[in-house]
Amino acid sequence: MRTFIKSCLSVMAAGLLVVSMHADADKTAISKEQLKNDPVIKCQVECNGNKDNAAYEACMLKCKETYKSTNPIVPQQKK
Repeated sequence: MRTFIKSCLSVMAAGLLVVSMHADADKTAISKEQLKNDPVIKCQVECNGNKDNAAYEACMLKCKETYKSTNPIVPQQKK
């Protein structure tokens, strides 16, 4: 009986993990057009060239601060 309950809990946990991963993938999916047009993402891609961790972090923070006020969040329709 104890083994059966453990098995059921394991199956439920695995199912929740799969559902969570699927929901997260849908939420974070970005089209290639959005990548081309988004200045924040372009700036962050340019930051990847920095070898020093401190310089990389500073670059990423600068990108976020620079474009924070200029890019309002536009609601998108769910598919």
